[in-house]
Formats: sequence, structure tokens, C-alpha cells
Amino acid sequence: KTFGTLEEHTKLRKPHHSTTIDIHLLKHRLCQIHIPDMIQTNKTTLTNFTVFGYGAGCDFVSKPCVVDSKVPEYGKGYFCDTIDRSDNSIKCDPTHKMMAKCDLYDLSQVPNQPYPPVPLIYRYFNNPAWGPKNGKQADFCPIYSEPQIPCSRSSGIKVYPEENFGPDSRCYNSNGRPFCFDTICDAAKNAIMVKVGSDFMRCEYDGQRIDVNIDGDDVYFECPKKTSICPE
Repeated sequence: KTFGTLEEHTKLRKPHHSTTIDIHLLKHRLCQIHIPDMIQTNKTTLTNFTVFGYGAGCDFVSKPCVVDSKVPEYGKGYFCDTIDRSDNSIKCDPTHKMMAKCDLYDLSQVPNQPYPPVPLIYRYFNNPAWGPKNGKQADFCPIYSEPQIPCSRSSGIKVYPEENFGPDSRCYNSNGRPFCFDTICDAAKNAIMVKVGSDFMRCEYDGQRIDVNIDGDDVYFECPKKTSICPE
């Protein structure tokens, strides 16, 4: 069994009342598939493509992406709930390959939107006009998907001495702006190895906060879900 890519899955659903993707079908497959079989039969796909929601668990499958206007624990790292457009709102996207802003807007203020801008079944917020401007195909679930800074190359922002931008760099959320660090998937240690300056830090579990000194400031970065960076 294989997943293919998320883009392929976005073409699967044409429900009786809309043309949105079947994110539920995708999540059902993420929950039900036998992971070792998938890895053995399609290792190349997994190595080169980070599966959206892979390893997130069955709450991710069966429950809403936003509850009472907030992203629940099972959706953190995939969905978002802020309309803040400032630089302070920048986080890592779900693939951890770039820094991004949340694609959530008050659609009543955005030109050329249909009315109502958000179908009733996809209203997750107290304001019924809040929804994604570009990501409507994912059941109107807002995602950190508006590109800001790729980790694959420096883009003119202040680069801290401990950061690195390149093909092996991944995005890590912190208590400041996100950082881009070189990353190694260590299968023997079942861990993510993060290069901060000349030192390697080990992410041993999802959500672990690792204290580091960045350009003279004591901060921390947060370890992402291992399956989002090292799915194999």
C-alpha cells in the first residue's frame, strides 16, 4: 500500500455539495495503514516526501481541525488559529521546510469572496467569516502555508551565527522567531539530531524544548513531531 502525495489525494473528493478535497479520506488512510508495509513498499516516497498528518493518531482523523476557535492538541503542528499578520505570528509550516504565516483571514474583508465565505459545515470559529484564503480545499482548515522564509536558502533576513540554510536545514519553532538548523535523522538512536552552531542537539521526543544560546541570548527551540521530519 502507498499514499502517493498529498497533491494526488487532493483530487480524490468531489462530495455531493462541494468540490473540496477529501482530507478525511487522507486522514483515514493515515490512521489505518500498516506503516511498516508502507515503508518497505514505498521507501523512496517516504524519504523524499513528508506526509501531512503521518503519525498524528486517530483523533487527527476523526475530530475537527479547530475546536472552539482553537487548534486542539492533536492538530498542533498542522493547523493554525490566528489572523495575526505580523512577523511575530511566523511559525514553521507542517513540513518544517520553511517559515510561514497562517492562512486564516476574515474573509468578509477579502475582495472577491463568495457569500457566505465559509460554508456552514466548515465554520470552526466564533466569527463565521474566518477561514483560509487559499487553503479552502482542505475542508477550510487553516494551515501555516503562506511562505515567508525557506530554510533551503537564506532570504535576506538576519541569520544568526548558529543557523544554517541549505537542503538539509529544517525549521524549528522557538520562543522567538523560528530557526533553521541542519538536521540529521538518526535511525540508530531513533532521534532527530539538530546542529546548532558546531554542536549537535538530540531531539528525543515530540515537543521537547531544548535550551540553547543563540547570538548571546538564552532561548529554546521546540522539537517537532519526529514523523514530520523523519517519517521513515
